[in-house]
Amino acid sequence: MSPRVAVVGAGIAGLACGARLRDAGLAVTLFDKGRQPGGRLATRATDVGTFDHGAASFAVRADGHDEGFGAEVARWAAAGVVAPDPVLPGAWMGVPTMNALPRALAATLDVRQGVRVAAIGRDGGRWHVLDAERRVLGDGAFDAVVVATPAEQAVPLLAGSPALAQVLSGVHSEACWAVMAAWNAGAPVLERPLLGPLCHRPDSTAPLGPLACVRLENGKPSRDASGAQRWVLTATPYWSAHNLELDAAEVVRHLLDDLARRSVRALGTPVHAVAHRWRYAEVPQPVAAPCGWDAERALGACGDAWCADPGASSVERAWRSGRALAQCVVAALPADARRR
Repeated sequence: MSPRVAVVGAGIAGLACGARLRDAGLAVTLFDKGRQPGGRLATRATDVGTFDHGAASFAVRADGHDEGFGAEVARWAAAGVVAPDPVLPGAWMGVPTMNALPRALAATLDVRQGVRVAAIGRDGGRWHVLDAERRVLGDGAFDAVVVATPAEQAVPLLAGSPALAQVLSGVHSEACWAVMAAWNAGAPVLERPLLGPLCHRPDSTAPLGPLACVRLENGKPSRDASGAQRWVLTATPYWSAHNLELDAAEVVRHLLDDLARRSVRALGTPVHAVAHRWRYAEVPQPVAAPCGWDAERALGACGDAWCADPGASSVERAWRSGRALAQCVVAALPADARRR
């Protein structure tokens, strides 16, 4: 029987790790608390159209340092699930929506959506994945567990490996508020585009306004350009951190007010305006190691909290980290399985 691996989290790191483990002949089950895979590669469907309200796009290192990720993106492009960002050179986005990429990656994996893992318990040298009521999730025990969640969520799950938990306990994720707004008339017209990666860190610790990035959804590849103009407004880490518990309606008001100040004409009343809080949006100081692996306990961690590299996007870091951890698991598990 093939060794069994549980992967907690179906963002890019978990999906990349799971695919590599499956390709190596291991039996893999992914558990994810969301309704869809992908983490911040997310799309919200509404009555006025879709919004990519998480990562607007992702970049590949320009110097080609990591040919593996560049080659993988080329395969995604050939499959028609990503296309070049028409606004940001060197960046890519999902087609027709941002969540098309993780959906395609998850299609050939055993992903259990809407499942919240509360603990991981070890019994007789194997692992059980448990929910909040201590009920066993999945189909029995696992030979190894991979935790592919934000660092703050991973630490309690890594209690079985104090060393791994200690490494991630020092990692801090920045939050980000995003507003999805649409206009039938009186849509914003910006004198200068306000563009940047998700939750771009401002040079000043006291930015002039809450907005970090404004993106028009209608102009993206394979998007319907008719109907309401749909915009995603993302706030700076500074503003998001200082307004983390603000009521969502107040967040909408603040970001729309800032957008109105930047627009060359008066804004009409939006027909849709909803805020979403990403509590763990970006990791400003990732761990230098590519991943965490406790070989003795067969427990590992991966994600964008690893692979510190100023030239890599969070999506690239997550993919590289997931693949690196899969290599560790593949190298360790066959020998472990023979010993049982």
